[in-house]
Amino acid sequence: MFIFYFKNFTKKGHIAHITLQNVAVPFTRDLLQGINVTVGDGDRLGIVGNNGSGKTSLLRCVAGLLEPTQGVITRPKKARMSFATQDVPPELEALTMHDAIADAIPIDERDSMLWRVDVVLDSFETPEDLRTRRVSDLSGGWRRLTLIARAWVGDPDILLLDEPTNHLDLQKIRKLEKWLAHEVSRIPFMVVGHDRRLPAICTNRTL
Repeated sequence: MFIFYFKNFTKKGHIAHITLQNVAVPFTRDLLQGINVTVGDGDRLGIVGNNGSGKTSLLRCVAGLLEPTQGVITRPKKARMSFATQDVPPELEALTMHDAIADAIPIDERDSMLWRVDVVLDSFETPEDLRTRRVSDLSGGWRRLTLIARAWVGDPDILLLDEPTNHLDLQKIRKLEKWLAHEVSRIPFMVVGHDRRLPAICTNRTL
């Protein structure tokens, strides 16, 4: 059993964005139990553990895609939360990289926010020829960055990243580290993985 406890009240009147109270994660058995975590303004939380320890399940619970077997997760009702998963949804495979990212923008905002797609791609120094290539033809690293770009393009209030360095070569990992440390530093985010380097560089607390 892992017991995590993290609270960071950075200023008077601080209101947490996400609160986990005595949460247990559903799995073949409850690998993660008794989790008490508050993630608020300015918090950048890293969660590191071995494969199969329940990290992804925990993030899915935070995102509202999975119910915890115990405890309560409180999320702000009006905040926009984005979750970068590990796997590309099948319906995106035939789209170009650019269109797959644009697809993540709400339909009623797409016309006015389409410019953000190229801004995000520029932040990852994406070659022009890759932007019009189908997602199914991209390398594993660029597929991963496509999912992260999809999560970011809608201008979220909270960002959740599941194993973002998977399939990335060293150069892309450095780009991701730089992006997280600078571009995403203005909003709360949670990142899970099995490598301690990324949380050490880009977060202010690692569990």
